[in-house]
Amino acid sequence: MSNPTLILAPGAWYLPTAFDLIIDKLPEYRCRTVTFPSIQSATRISDLQPNIDAVQFIVDQEEEDGHDIVVILHSWAGLPVSSALDGLSKSERQAKGRKRAL
Repeated sequence: MSNPTLILAPGAWYLPTAFDLIIDKLPEYRCRTVTFPSIQSATRISDLQPNIDAVQFIVDQEEEDGHDIVVILHSWAGLPVSSALDGLSKSERQAKGRKRAL
């Protein structure tokens, strides 16, 4: 069994590069980072949907590529990540005919 893809989501106002030191120590894993569009363009966030969409986009890509997925998040990222992953538990995914674990 191959290692899962690690999706790393930074806290508020952190760039995805905040995970570079960790990613460098995990060469056996495929690692993806989330760039939250609202955070990169504003000091005040009025809509989480673009951030939720950013997470869902990466999750969908990895599933389509046949990878199991582990999402690692920091701080504020819990808001958009938990919304993005709502309804995507292993049992819910299997009920929809999806084979990959999240």
